[in-house]
Amino acid sequence: MQEPQPLQQLLSSAEFKKKTSFEAMHDVHNCLKIVTAANHVMNDDPWCMFTYGITIEDKDISLWYFSRSHSTKSHHFGFMTDVKTFISLLLSFIFVMETEIGYDSTIYCVKTPSPVSYVYQINERFFKTPNAHLMVLKDVWLDATALTEKEIQAVFFSDLEVFGQAMKSKDPQQFAGFTAETKDEIRCCLKGKAYKKYFLSIECDCQGHTSRAVLASAYPVDGLFSVGIPSSQVSSQQSQVSGADPS
Repeated sequence: MQEPQPLQQLLSSAEFKKKTSFEAMHDVHNCLKIVTAANHVMNDDPWCMFTYGITIEDKDISLWYFSRSHSTKSHHFGFMTDVKTFISLLLSFIFVMETEIGYDSTIYCVKTPSPVSYVYQINERFFKTPNAHLMVLKDVWLDATALTEKEIQAVFFSDLEVFGQAMKSKDPQQFAGFTAETKDEIRCCLKGKAYKKYFLSIECDCQGHTSRAVLASAYPVDGLFSVGIPSSQVSSQQSQVSGADPS
């Protein structure tokens, strides 16, 4: 029995069906399986920024792209007839760079016995998981215009400082209805930045890679994962659009 390959060695997922179906059953099953495989990779491998997938029905092949922001399915083509495109696709995977296939250049996979360890590079510092020291390492994907947690915390702390300075001259309007005891507790919390003990101390942070932009020709296709909807119905309203996938 063949040993299962670790996710770190999986460059692309693939699903195959020997025949196509007028009821789109094979197409749908392939779509669902490739999405499931991509979801497994993206959830279990922090090294992965995005991943590719390939689905084949009979002699038709489609390329998929899955990232933290969006997913895209290409127009299908016949790999027996459009040999040039097929060879170009294979060569792209063979000679691809690690960052081009989806590996984050700031994360390193350490080959050790289970559990798998990762080393995160944050600016000039490196953090290994698991680590003997108690720390929280957060790897999140945000909108490109969103503030990081450290930036949000800095704005919040700045507002608290302004509020604390205003309290020295008079009670702010926010104190309306507060008891004297509650006011003293708030003043004590703001004195000497004592409020910081209620927050995680962010040692360092950085902004990593940005997901690829959605192609201008891309658009949503209804029924792609619906069993029982013929491919012809899925493509009939979309096939007139440039770049449409009639599969």
